[in-house]
Amino acid sequence: MEDFRRLPGNPPSDQQLMASGGVFVQLAPDLEVKPGGFADVTVRAACTIWAALVGASVALFLVITNHLNSRSDEPKLHSFYVSAMSTLLGAVALIPQACLAQAPFQRPTQIWPLLGGLCVLTGFANISGSELVGAQIDLLLQLLGMLSMALFLDARVGRITCSDKRRIRGFFIVVAGIGADFFHAANEGNTVQQQPPFAAVMLVGVLVSGMGYAMQAKCNNQLSANIGGPARACIICAAVTLIGGIPIQAYIFLDLGVPFKLTLEDWPLWTLAGLQSAFYAGSLAVLPTKLGYTATYLAIMFGKLASSSILDAGGMIAPAQPFTVQRALSLVLVIVGSGLFSSQPSSDEQQQQQQQQ
Repeated sequence: MEDFRRLPGNPPSDQQLMASGGVFVQLAPDLEVKPGGFADVTVRAACTIWAALVGASVALFLVITNHLNSRSDEPKLHSFYVSAMSTLLGAVALIPQACLAQAPFQRPTQIWPLLGGLCVLTGFANISGSELVGAQIDLLLQLLGMLSMALFLDARVGRITCSDKRRIRGFFIVVAGIGADFFHAANEGNTVQQQPPFAAVMLVGVLVSGMGYAMQAKCNNQLSANIGGPARACIICAAVTLIGGIPIQAYIFLDLGVPFKLTLEDWPLWTLAGLQSAFYAGSLAVLPTKLGYTATYLAIMFGKLASSSILDAGGMIAPAQPFTVQRALSLVLVIVGSGLFSSQPSSDEQQQQQQQQ
C-alpha cells in the first residue's frame, strides 16, 4: 500500500477523505499527470471507469444489506445487527491489506483518534433510510452530512473563511440539488408520507451518520499516520464501532427479544458485503495517485448516483421512482457543487485569502 505521507505535494486536507460502509481511507492530493500519448489516456480512462465502479459498489452494498435485513420480522431493529455484521466482515476483509502495508506499526500517540468508531454508530439508519426514500436520496443525505461536518471542521481551524466563495457556493449548490431531488421524491409519494415520525428519525440518522463519517475521517487521518496505513486504521475503527454498539445490541436482543437472523444461504451476500469494503479501501489506495483527488471523487460520486438512479427506477430497494428530467437536473447540481466544494483554490485565490487574513 502507498504511504501517503511520502507522496509529493501538500498533505491532504480533512475533506480529502472518503467514506463508505464503515471504511475510511486517506486520499492523496491532486497529482499532475504528464501527457503520455495513447497509453496515458487509456490508463486514465480505465481508472475513471474503475472509480465509477467503486461508487456503484456503494449502492450495491445498500441492496445487499436491505435484502439481509428483510429476513427479520422486525427489520427496523434488525438493521443494528446487519450494520454491525457488515462492519465486522469489512474489517476481516481488510486484514490482508493491513498485513501487506510496509510502514512500521506504531502505538497511537493520542487517545482521541481511537474513538472515531463511535462517530458512526448511527450508520444502521442508512439501511432503513434507503428503504424509505430510495438509495439515491439516502446517499445524498449522507453526502450532505459529510460536507456539513467538513465545512464546520475547516472553518473551526481557519482553513475556510467567508472569502472562500468557491467552496461555500459549491456547498449551497449541493444543498439545492439535494432539496430538489427530495422534493421530486416526495411528489412521487414514497413511504415517507406513510410513516412520518419513523421516517424523520431515520433520515436524521442518515444525516448524522454522514457527519460521523467526516468526523471519523479526521480521527482516521491521525490514526493512519500513527499505525502505518489506512487499512489498519479501518480495522481498529471497526473494532471500536463494534464494541460501542454492544449495549444497543444487547438491549435489542435481551429486552426486546429481537434475534439476529443469520442463515447459511445468506453467506454469499455477507461475503460480498465484506469484500465491498476491502474493494473500496484498496481502490482508494491506488486511484488518487493515478487520477488525482478531485477526478477520483467525482468519478466515484457519478458511479454512486448513476447506480442509485437505476436501483430506484427499478424499485430494488424502495418503491420505484422514475428517472425524470427534474431528477437529472438535481443530480447535475450535486455533481457540480461537489466539484466546487472539493476543488483546491488557485495560487491567486490563496494569496488573496492570506492577505485578507
